[in-house]
Amino acid sequence: IWLAGNTNSSVRWAVAGNPHTPIEYLIRLVDDGDNLVRWAVASNPQTPAALLEQLVGDDNDRVRWAVAQNPHTPVAVLDRFVRDGNRRVRQAVADNPHAPVSILERLAGDRHVGVPLAAARNRSPPAALLEELAGDRNRRVRLAVAENRHTPAALLEKLAIDENQRVREAVARNPNNLLATLQL
Repeated sequence: IWLAGNTNSSVRWAVAGNPHTPIEYLIRLVDDGDNLVRWAVASNPQTPAALLEQLVGDDNDRVRWAVAQNPHTPVAVLDRFVRDGNRRVRQAVADNPHAPVSILERLAGDRHVGVPLAAARNRSPPAALLEELAGDRNRRVRLAVAENRHTPAALLEKLAIDENQRVREAVARNPNNLLATLQL
């Protein structure tokens, strides 16, 4: 594809983000001087793990954020991003459905509320993590646990008596809710 070598960065960005772009062109674009082109490579769902690993140390936070949220990012890279100085990168790790339990548990205690909030919204959280986050002092984190479709009924029952009305409303809307909880 001659477009991968185009002098216009917008064209290279479009090539890098296209899921049908052959790997050999992504290899060329992973080192592009334009941040948006590298971001598009990192965001491409077809980018192989080896190329994502090349972007781990990128100076641009948005590029690292895109790597952290890519479902093909290796666990070792996600683990490294747990210590990233940018909270949005850590949030992307917490939101990644392939983040292992050990990583989610470490992120649940992050000082920036957006990180444990993302862990509570994760699409494949372990019940023990949801249990921990249900006790968070921040109502937004508890709300995210109450909204999560993976939250067990027993935990929803505990959240049904939360001090915050929005948390209780979310419990009432959660499809895992049992009739007994609705009658509290």
